[in-house]
Amino acid sequence: EAMFLLQVSFLETRSLTRLQFKHVAILLNSLLAQRWNPAGPEMPRFRRLSLAGAAHLRAILRGSGPSARPWESSDGDLDVVPFSDGQSQTDMYGWDTPRGPGMTPALGALVQGGISVGTVAMACNAVATLGERDLQTLQPLKDLVVATCVTPRLSSLNAALIANAFARLGYFDPHLFRHLATEVCKIPLNEFRGEAGTRDVSNLLNAFARGGLRMPQVLAHLAQAAVSLQVMGASFSAQAVGNILNAYRKLEMMDDSLDDAMAEAALAIPPHNFDAQAISTIANALVNQASMASEELLDHLCLATAALPSTAWSAQSAGVAVNAFARVGVVDAKAYQAIALAALAIPHARLDVQACANLLNAFSRPQVLGLWQNDQLFVHLAGALALFRDEEFTPQAIANVCRAYVKVDVDEDLEMEVLARMAGLVQRFPTGAFTAQSVSSILLSYAETKKRPPNTDAVARYLSRVLQGMGASQLGPQSSRALGMVCDALGRLDMRDTTLLPFLSACIRRLPPDSLKPASIRAIVVAFVNLGLGQEEGLLLEFLSYAAQCIQVTVEAHNSPATVNEFAAADISGIASAFAGAGRRDEPLFWHL
Repeated sequence: EAMFLLQVSFLETRSLTRLQFKHVAILLNSLLAQRWNPAGPEMPRFRRLSLAGAAHLRAILRGSGPSARPWESSDGDLDVVPFSDGQSQTDMYGWDTPRGPGMTPALGALVQGGISVGTVAMACNAVATLGERDLQTLQPLKDLVVATCVTPRLSSLNAALIANAFARLGYFDPHLFRHLATEVCKIPLNEFRGEAGTRDVSNLLNAFARGGLRMPQVLAHLAQAAVSLQVMGASFSAQAVGNILNAYRKLEMMDDSLDDAMAEAALAIPPHNFDAQAISTIANALVNQASMASEELLDHLCLATAALPSTAWSAQSAGVAVNAFARVGVVDAKAYQAIALAALAIPHARLDVQACANLLNAFSRPQVLGLWQNDQLFVHLAGALALFRDEEFTPQAIANVCRAYVKVDVDEDLEMEVLARMAGLVQRFPTGAFTAQSVSSILLSYAETKKRPPNTDAVARYLSRVLQGMGASQLGPQSSRALGMVCDALGRLDMRDTTLLPFLSACIRRLPPDSLKPASIRAIVVAFVNLGLGQEEGLLLEFLSYAAQCIQVTVEAHNSPATVNEFAAADISGIASAFAGAGRRDEPLFWHL
């Protein structure tokens, strides 16, 4: 510490403009890597020096600072990239080709003088840590990467540093990432070594996933690298496993060998070596990779959850973990209890609207309520919601809040207080702010509550106008469940809207028959028949009959969510009773049921 402060004191008396590109990159990385007390007396000095270094780095990249002199900018033995015999600058670096668009004379001098990939990677990392998002800095830096970062000199570490740096800044230039993808594919699998190699694979995948960059060749190469590392016995961190799985989930890439390798890697990590973020990330990845969700792996994640102290959880990681556990079938009540107690300990000041909505949505899931329920958590979150400003809410957050307090058995006065405020907020939004799912969740919540708030009718009328303003793209096949929930709500509210109901009927009949699940078919037919439209809406009932007959039974019985494409006993009895009540003798449907 004393030596570091001595060097800082020396630099404070000198002009940083004399530093070459390499040295300012090293300086910034050294300053930014320190873990000093943010309130300590040294921080203002570090901050001033960092800002001065960043300004000089920007000047070099933009070409407005002193041009780099080739004989002074060489990186010595740090992987210098000289011009090869017989190659012109244009041939090697492509200053006039797609390999280096916009290469300035100053950057050209840097490249010509010989600059190492490691130096460029350090500069990228420093710029990302400083949060520099000015395109006048990022574009020259990108050109420098494309001109210098090529295999065999590009290591997996430097590739990961560069990709991760630009991803952290949200700068997903297609040319840059195509270049990185091409060069990463050239890195041999045996160059990814040990725990460092697992981090490189993880960071590279995380960078591509954050940009939604679905590049099959590099993703396949990195999957092979991850499998090879696991087979060779490399030690994966929990965060690395989570990042790798999450990347392939986000990019919708499936690889059975990778799933098996990551499951083995996760099981090899002691429970006390997991953090909350890793648990939530891995669990969330398992939702779409069901083949991985073995009982052994789920038990291991539950042990890791129980081993974490309450203070380790953030509101976001807690909500994601509980949602994922419920969806993959975790039945360990202690795991839910541990996360709930952690959420209960989060002060209101550390919560935001989205975090509260996610927690409420997670802990009000039927699978969770059947194993663990504690009213204190819902009271705690209601207290946080009361502190938020109206403009902090979104329609989807309101929908999650409403559904949670209706599904959970909490104090009636608390439920009315929350729902009354949400009703007032709903009508503040423009009609275009809603999705079919948010409208259906809010409407059904007010229909299902035991004691309806006084402004329920106003909310229902407003949301009916919202629905009628939606186009075919918003009410397509992906909205079939939402349309079923809307119909269910209208039936419960006895809302005989002569404009909305024909509109809904037409929307439903435009859906592909196989997009409707049994619970949605039941909700729609029961609502229309109970509202006295069983004869009038004959075309709709014919369509629903056909949709029901498209669903084949593959299990004897189930207690799964309504999204499962299987008949529950309630679906069969509800559909049969509604058709009988409408006086429709539909023999094919009855034989099918």
